[in-house]
Amino acid sequence: MFRPLKKIDTNALEFIILDNSQTVSVGSYISPSGTAASSKYAVAGDGTTPALGVVSAIVYPDRNVVKDATGKPVETITTASNNTTVAKIGVLYTPARYEMLYEADVNNTLGTTTGSDGVGEFAGANADVLAENSYITVGGTGSPKLFVSYGKSGNSSTKVVGRFQKVA
Repeated sequence: MFRPLKKIDTNALEFIILDNSQTVSVGSYISPSGTAASSKYAVAGDGTTPALGVVSAIVYPDRNVVKDATGKPVETITTASNNTTVAKIGVLYTPARYEMLYEADVNNTLGTTTGSDGVGEFAGANADVLAENSYITVGGTGSPKLFVSYGKSGNSSTKVVGRFQKVA
C-alpha cells in the first residue's frame, strides 16, 4: 500500500470513474485507462504504468462512499464489466502530481538487492507494492522507475519513504 505522510484536505482529492472489470483498494495506485493522461477512466496500476494517484476512498458518482452490508466503507472493489456505462463506481484519489511523500510497502526484505535499503528507484510489483528486485540507483542504468525512495521507513525492513516520479 501507499500511505501519504501528510493529511490532505478532502476538497483537494480528485474523482475518476474506474474502468470496467478493475480491482482496486484504498491505498492502491491507479493509472489512466489507455495512453492519454486525459482519459476519463482509471485502471489499477500495474507497477510500470505512470501513477495518476493513490486511492483514498471508493465512491459512487455522487461522491458518497460505497459501504458494505454492515455500513463500513468498502476497502476493495472489483467493478462490473459494464461499470463505465451503468454503476459508474469511482474513486477519490490523491493526485500523484502533488509533491507528497508516501510510505510504500516493498515485496521483499530491503537490502536483498544490493543498495535497495538506501536511496534509489523502484518499479511496482503491482498496484499495491514496490518490487524490491527492480531497484536501481537514482539515474542508474535502465528507464526511470515508478517510485523514488529516500530510504527505509524507520526500522522497517519492508517499507520505504519516497515519492512517485512516473506521473500521468
